Amino acid sequence: MVNWHLLPNERKIHQASVSRKLFFTYYFVVALFFVAAVGINFIDYPIPKLYPSLALLAGGFIALFAVERKRSMEVMLITDERVLILRQPEGLRGPMTMESIQFDKLSNVQVVQTRKQRIIGTGDVVFRLPGEEHTVTDIARPYEIERAIYRILDIEKRAGTLKV
Repeated sequence: MVNWHLLPNERKIHQASVSRKLFFTYYFVVALFFVAAVGINFIDYPIPKLYPSLALLAGGFIALFAVERKRSMEVMLITDERVLILRQPEGLRGPMTMESIQFDKLSNVQVVQTRKQRIIGTGDVVFRLPGEEHTVTDIARPYEIERAIYRILDIEKRAGTLKV
């Protein structure tokens, strides 16, 4: 998907995106709507069974649409020369932005996790540069990303291609 952002002679090391685990609770609520809509057909009601079923199905589809709009697309691509962060907010309706962070300008990489993120295995990766900070939120397995970046920085430092 993001390979066309690579420069010539640039090699992709790792790719990460927003974890779908964040939305399990929302999908669970949507599933409850659909199960209730089907279950109503097995209960004796004095009113026609079609109306409550249709109402619950409509509620489920509205909730599903709301979840899909809430989710933003964030992709992080680690190459042998830089980190690319691609964002398209507002349920794929907003403008796509791309941030490029060169390894020679990078001063620190940090993983920040809330309690909920720790439970489901996601976290925020913070890239610190002199005078600025870039954060990628809710990425699956953030410590793998941190290790991959430090491994690349170590290899470049040993080879003498990284000016620190």
